[in-house]
Amino acid sequence: MQEQQRESSDFSTYLAAVLLLASIAMVFSTMYASDILAINYGVGAGAIIQSKADNAQVAQILNATVTELTSLHRALREAFVLMLVGIIAVFFASAIYLFRSKRQYAAIHLVTSIVFGLLWYILFSYFATNFAVDLFVYLAIAVAIAIDAYFFKTKTKRTQQSRSLEIVPGMPFGNLLRLKDEIFSKLGSQVSIVDKHFNSVALENLYRLIADSNSIKEINIVTSSEYFDSSFGTNLANLKKELSGRGVQLNLYVMSEEDATKQHERFMFDELNAYKMPPFNIINEKSEHIVHLKLSEARARFKELMKNSIKYENYLLKKAHGSNQNQ
Repeated sequence: MQEQQRESSDFSTYLAAVLLLASIAMVFSTMYASDILAINYGVGAGAIIQSKADNAQVAQILNATVTELTSLHRALREAFVLMLVGIIAVFFASAIYLFRSKRQYAAIHLVTSIVFGLLWYILFSYFATNFAVDLFVYLAIAVAIAIDAYFFKTKTKRTQQSRSLEIVPGMPFGNLLRLKDEIFSKLGSQVSIVDKHFNSVALENLYRLIADSNSIKEINIVTSSEYFDSSFGTNLANLKKELSGRGVQLNLYVMSEEDATKQHERFMFDELNAYKMPPFNIINEKSEHIVHLKLSEARARFKELMKNSIKYENYLLKKAHGSNQNQ
């Protein structure tokens, strides 16, 4: 199952790269569009090309073009709009490549691709164009639309699966099952958790919630030393060993004392969703609504906390070193 998810992720990366290339091709096609306009209206380099083709004087062609300045102006504006739409498509294709969790990017890119295709057809329906170039442009647009539709469909499905829920007091067993079924079973390959009150009970609850997951392959926890109990180290080592046997890497980091003082919110996120969470040691008991958070903000905060955090193993060494110095 993990191998299938990895292949799916690689496939999405490949599609995002193809989408970006198709968008770049659309932008470059606008250069050809300008060339077609210049030749058909006989201005600039187009005047020279047309004069050679028609064996006429450049001045005569430019003089003839004066009568068509109104339509030329309109055509040039349409060409500029075409290029602008293409640039917007490249921008959102880049966003999809970097942040494929943003399904709205795919929706916007889908619209820009359709608009680009319509503008291209309207602008050049009256001109003689190169069939090979036209085919290339429409192929790039078709590829973009197909990939956009794929991303939009897959992200919509995933978002609908990941729902918020309410923890009901007095129903610890039922709460744990609903948490497992509705949130934790839907988590992606990499899970990050911020909860400064992690202890042995929190480890037990975490194990229960992810016990049947076949998708998670890495868990990173940032906590404080405030709730560490006497058996925490042993329990953590045993849990890490068992999860490692299932192909899951567990990393626990201890935040700095300054960050621990400031950090009160607990949250969890994967590649697509972020949630505001109750403390894991009472995750199925505390009356609280688990709600969605903005993924980018959760990632940014996690990154800030990681800057001053140290791995649990290094925390033990630092603590032991400090005890030796005090003796």
